[in-house]
Amino acid sequence: MLEPAVAVANDSVAKAREDGLAFCASDITLAVLYSAMGAKENKPSVVFGPEVCSAYFLEAYVLTELGRRDEAIGELQILRGLSPMDAQYASELAFAYIKTGRISEAEAAYQNALDYAEFFGDKDKARHYRAAALRGLGYVAIDKNDFDAAEDFYKRSLKIEPDNPVAKSELEYIRQHRAN
Repeated sequence: MLEPAVAVANDSVAKAREDGLAFCASDITLAVLYSAMGAKENKPSVVFGPEVCSAYFLEAYVLTELGRRDEAIGELQILRGLSPMDAQYASELAFAYIKTGRISEAEAAYQNALDYAEFFGDKDKARHYRAAALRGLGYVAIDKNDFDAAEDFYKRSLKIEPDNPVAKSELEYIRQHRAN
């Protein structure tokens, strides 16, 4: 079902890259930023709308659900190449890395998500992905047995989303770990 949409996206992206740069943007702020990137490099650029991003994103989702995580990571990496400043896609890639045990790559992707969350035009979305990236970094810190850093990341996340049950649960886990 998604294969035709992904094939059309691949063809469109390949054609755009013949002449310059290709991006896809999930919102207008990112579209403007990507257009500026092309201008800065003095190259023509095509910025596709959310339909192209969605084709790759949904393909990655389906592959994940089918247990084909490495293929899903490949689709998310393509998506990140087309939308390098999208915090949602960086977070999704980070989560996929975690699920395959690639912790250092997950950490870099979550940091990227944190760095770029502010670029969403929708400020509620920006706050959500900033908080999600902090929770992801907290997870990575726990995996590295750095409970102080994890606690800091989860507390920072709660300052943005005070009622988030994941951050609260992870802080309780840290408290229990320290008590033992």
